[in-house]
Amino acid sequence: MTIFHIIGAGISGLTLAYELAKGGAQVRIYEKLGVPGGLARTEILDGERIDCGPHLYHTNNTEIREYWQRLPGIKFLEPQLYGANYKSGKIYEYPLSERSMEKQFSADEYKAIIAELNAIDEEEKANASNYKEFVAALAGPTLSKLFFEKYPQKLWGIPIEELSAKFAPRRVQIRKEQIPFHAGSGKWAGVIDGGCGMMAEILEAELNTLGVFVEYRSELTNLQIENAAGTSSQRITAIEFNGKTKIDIDADSTVIMTTPLTKVCEFMGIANQLWYRCLKIVAHVINKKVAFEDNYDWLYFDSDELLMHRLTLQDSFRDKNKPIHNSILSAEVAYSRGDQVHLMDDADIIELNIQDLLHIDLVSRDDIVSSHVIDAGEVYPGISVGYEAEVERVNKLVNDISNIYMHGAPATFEYADLQVLTAKSIDLAKLLLAEEKSSSFALRKRDRLVPSTEIEIGKQKIGEGHPCFIIAEIGLNHNGDLELAKAMIDAAHRAGASAVKFQTYKTGRVSKSVRAARYYEDLVDTQESLPDFLDRIIFDERQLQELFDYSKALGIVMFSTPFDISSLEQLEKLSCPAYKISSMDLVNIPLIKAVAATGKPMIVSTGMSDMTEMSAAVETVLHAGNPNLIVLHCVSSYPCPPQSANLPMIKKIRQTFDTVTGYSDHTTGIDIALASVTLGASVIEKHFTLDRRMDGPDQNFSIVENELTQLVNASRRIGMAMTYQSYGIMPQELSTAQNLKRSIFYSRDIQAGETITIHDLEIKSPGVGIHPKHIDLLIGRKLEKNVMTDSPAEWDDLA
Repeated sequence: MTIFHIIGAGISGLTLAYELAKGGAQVRIYEKLGVPGGLARTEILDGERIDCGPHLYHTNNTEIREYWQRLPGIKFLEPQLYGANYKSGKIYEYPLSERSMEKQFSADEYKAIIAELNAIDEEEKANASNYKEFVAALAGPTLSKLFFEKYPQKLWGIPIEELSAKFAPRRVQIRKEQIPFHAGSGKWAGVIDGGCGMMAEILEAELNTLGVFVEYRSELTNLQIENAAGTSSQRITAIEFNGKTKIDIDADSTVIMTTPLTKVCEFMGIANQLWYRCLKIVAHVINKKVAFEDNYDWLYFDSDELLMHRLTLQDSFRDKNKPIHNSILSAEVAYSRGDQVHLMDDADIIELNIQDLLHIDLVSRDDIVSSHVIDAGEVYPGISVGYEAEVERVNKLVNDISNIYMHGAPATFEYADLQVLTAKSIDLAKLLLAEEKSSSFALRKRDRLVPSTEIEIGKQKIGEGHPCFIIAEIGLNHNGDLELAKAMIDAAHRAGASAVKFQTYKTGRVSKSVRAARYYEDLVDTQESLPDFLDRIIFDERQLQELFDYSKALGIVMFSTPFDISSLEQLEKLSCPAYKISSMDLVNIPLIKAVAATGKPMIVSTGMSDMTEMSAAVETVLHAGNPNLIVLHCVSSYPCPPQSANLPMIKKIRQTFDTVTGYSDHTTGIDIALASVTLGASVIEKHFTLDRRMDGPDQNFSIVENELTQLVNASRRIGMAMTYQSYGIMPQELSTAQNLKRSIFYSRDIQAGETITIHDLEIKSPGVGIHPKHIDLLIGRKLEKNVMTDSPAEWDDLA
C-alpha cells in the first residue's frame, strides 16, 4: 500500500498532508513535540497562549491568501504593524523610508544620506561578493554602518564579510514613504486571531476529519537505508522513532522530511559544513499594558550589551485570547549549536533577558508575572559566502535515496516565509498525487543518472581531452533574412567553428500588452517595438529546413534554442541534433523536461540563476534519463564587463554537478572566452555577426569572422597546453636541458694532488658535469688526476 510518511507537523508538513489526504492518499504524520505548527506554533504556558514567533501571514499571491482564508474557523485581523531599530535609547523606523529619515535625522545628516543614496552604483551591487559589499552599494556608507552591519552580525553570529550577499536584497529596504512592515502594491498581510499557531491547529482538525491524526512525541532517531535492487540508488526501508519504535517502509511508499537537512546527513553519515542559526524565544507575561515608543510593534537590537536581538509585543498580533490586564513580551535570542547560549539553562537565559528589559527601562522586575523559554531550534540556514556549493553537494548525495523528498525551509536549507511554504506544499502535493495515479511505482523518484563525461554532437566529441567546442551563436543576428543567415553559416564554417546556433520560438514570445517586458538580451529600445521585431524575424519551418540542409551540406553542425514546446516539436521534425536551454528558461522545468525526453545532447545556460535553480534543472534532465548534459556558466549582462565575468564559477559548476562544463560569453572580444579554457571550459558560445553595425539587439557585442577564427585557433592551442604531462623533465626538453642547463666546470688547469678551492670552480652550460647543488662537496677535495681549464667536473676526478 502506498503511504506518505511525513516527518514534522509544521506548516509545510500539515499543508502537504492536508492536500494529499484531500486527494485520497494514505498519510501518516509524525511530530517530536506535543503541539503542531513547528516554527509557527502556539504553546499554552501557565494558561497563556504564547506564540513561537510570532508570525505575520503575508503574501502578494491572491490564491495563497484565499487558501488560508477558506480554512474553517480562521479569522484574520489586518492590523497596521510597524518595526523599528533601537539604538542607544533612540528609535528609528525599519524598514527605513526617506520620510521617516527626514524626521529622525538632522537636516545635514538627511541631506548627506540622500546624496549617498542618489550616488548608488548599480554595477557595484551586481559585483558584490558578500553581504557587506552589497549593503554598502545598496544603502551607502552612513546607513550601512548605522543599521546594516552590527545587527546581521549579531543575528547570524559571523562577520558580515562572511555572510552571503543573498541575504541582503530581500532583507534591506529603503522606501520612499512610511508604510506598514508588509505593505505595498498588491501585498496583503494579516494575523490570526488567537495566535499564529491557530493555522496549524485548524489544519490538524481538518486532517482529523479525513482520518489523519498527528502522532505526537515521535522523534525521528534513525533511517534504515539500503541499496535499491537492480539500481545504483538507495531507498529507505524503515524509520525509527524515540530509539525503539520501528516502522517499515514498503517499496511503493515515500518519506517526506521537513526536518533540518543536517539531521538527514547525520542519519546517512554524510560529513558536511552546513549549519543553522537557531532561536530561543523568551516570553514574559507582564501584569500591565506595555507599549513601545511611538506605538511600534517590535524592536530590533544590535547592541552587544543585550542578549536579545528582537523584542515583540505579542498583543499586536491577536485580539481573541489576548490578556485583558496584562501584555506578553516575546524576546528572540539567536544561538548556534554548542555555543554559550545553547548550553545555558533556561533560568539563566530568562534572568539575562530580564536584565535586558530593565536596561531599556521598559518594565520593572515586579511587573513580570511569569517567564518561559521556547526553543525554536534551527531557523536560519547558514548562508555564508559560497554555501551553495556545499548545499548542492549534500543534496546530490541525499537525492540518491529514491523514496525521500526534502520539504520545508530547514529541509531544503532555505529561509522561506509562510506563504512560500504553503505554495510549495500545495505544488508538491499535486506532483505526488499525479505521480501516484500515473505510475505503478507510486512516488519513488527515478534513479538519478550520472552525467556523461564525454558527449557527441554531430561527429565531434566534447569533454576533457577533446578540442574546445566553439558555438557561433547566430541567434537573432540574421534579422529574418535567409540569405544573410546562410552567409553567416558560411563565415562560421570558414572560421572553423564547431557549430552554429539559432533561436526558435513562436509569435508572441514577448507580450505586447506589457510595455516593460523586454527580451533578456535587449540592449536598446528601438523605434520598432521588441515584440514586433521578434515576431517579424521568425523563420518558418520551410526556411529552417533549408538552413539545416545548407549547414549539413557545408559540413557544420546546426542546432537551436527552443523557447516553447511547440518550437521543440518543430525542431524535432527537422531532426535537430542538439538543444540549448537559455538562461531565461533555466527555471522552465516543463520545457527542460520535454527537451530532456528527446535524449539528445542538451546545453544549459545558467545566467540569472543560483545554485538551487541550477540543481533543479540538472536533476530534471538526469531524472528524465538523459545523461548528455553540458552546463554553461553565464552572466546575463549585455555586454558583460570583464570584472563581472566570474569565471571561477566554471570550476564550481563542474565540481558541483560533475557535468561537462563551458562558458556562454557576453563580454566583448575573445580574451575572456580564452581564459575560460584554462578553467576547464569544454564549450564556448559567442554571439556571432558579419558586421557589428547591423541592426539588432545583439549585434554590438558579437564577434566577427576574423575574431571567431582567432578564438577557434587559440582555444585549440590553449586546450593542448592544458594537457598534463606529469612532473619533471619532459622528453622534448632533454636536448635543450643538455645544451642549456648548468653544471660545474674548472676555471684553471689543476694538477693531480692539488686541493680544490671555490676559485677553481665556475658554473656554466651545458649540463654535462656535476650538478651545481653539489659544489660544496667538491671544495676541499684533492684531485686524483690532472684537469684542464673549462672542462666539466666529474666524480672520477676526485681522489
